Amino acid sequence: RLNQLGYFETLKEDESYALKRNGDNTVDITLKVRERGRNSISLNGGVSGISGSFVGLNYSTNNFLGLGETLSLGGQVGTLMTNISAGFTEPYLFDRPFQVGLQVYLRRYAYDQGVQESLLSGQDVTAFYNALGSANVLNYVQNSKGVALSFSYPLRRSFARLGLSIGYDDSSIRTESIGATNYFTYLNFEGVAGPNSLSGIKTAKIIPSYSYNSRNNYLNPTAGASIFASVELDGSVLGANVNMVKPTIDIQYYHRSPRWQRNVLAFHFLGSTELGYGGKVVPPFARTFLGGENDVRGFEFFQITPVAYLPSSASVPILN
Repeated sequence: RLNQLGYFETLKEDESYALKRNGDNTVDITLKVRERGRNSISLNGGVSGISGSFVGLNYSTNNFLGLGETLSLGGQVGTLMTNISAGFTEPYLFDRPFQVGLQVYLRRYAYDQGVQESLLSGQDVTAFYNALGSANVLNYVQNSKGVALSFSYPLRRSFARLGLSIGYDDSSIRTESIGATNYFTYLNFEGVAGPNSLSGIKTAKIIPSYSYNSRNNYLNPTAGASIFASVELDGSVLGANVNMVKPTIDIQYYHRSPRWQRNVLAFHFLGSTELGYGGKVVPPFARTFLGGENDVRGFEFFQITPVAYLPSSASVPILN
């Protein structure tokens, strides 16, 4: 459990400790630990086929004020994507293992088909797409803002937790070409887009979850397993207009190689799907598919990834 916190340098099984037996059938354990660096500041930037050119600044601390709270602030500004977020987690509320987290975010994504194809192909083809005319290109802007509040509580004498997350998101898609307008209208007519209006897509969600984590290390586990299962329920309440159900399951297993003790074998399974109800369907930006997100196409997916971990803690996907 101490290694899972991520607050200290990894503790070995043969680490020295002192035991003091008390008269009430309890013991006091004295164990020396070395604290990890609690603060992290990063400046990043570059060119991406999804985000275009961008620059970002992030700050996080995993032990805010020395009491185990987590604080994270991040901002990324680019030619195509802007993402600003802030989060805070209190792991021990009211002197009990009741974890509470709060996150707020603001996002903007501008899709320009000519610019996107230029980034992906490595050559400037914007003039070609501009020459096609507004009726033949897909240009749109998606704006999102939201807030999420999460709760979790550990099950007694186990590595499992029960969680509950409540969130509200307000998103809109503004078409900037005749082709994009026709495309989203056609998808909506076929019943595979989202609510009738692409503007003011409001989502109120509640996500009960179950998690089990017996991994022996926060970043580089060599043994143990983790299971995460959740069901996202979106309903037309509090002014929301999205009805959606999204179950997700994520299973990971780690085991030291019986032949090469310095290596670790790992297995990862991830499965998810989403569907609408009450005469409404999944919004275009909420649909997922194997390989990415923010795509108007959407269908069920699952992923199985065996991984071999090398001594340097690097990972090499064998099958994806």
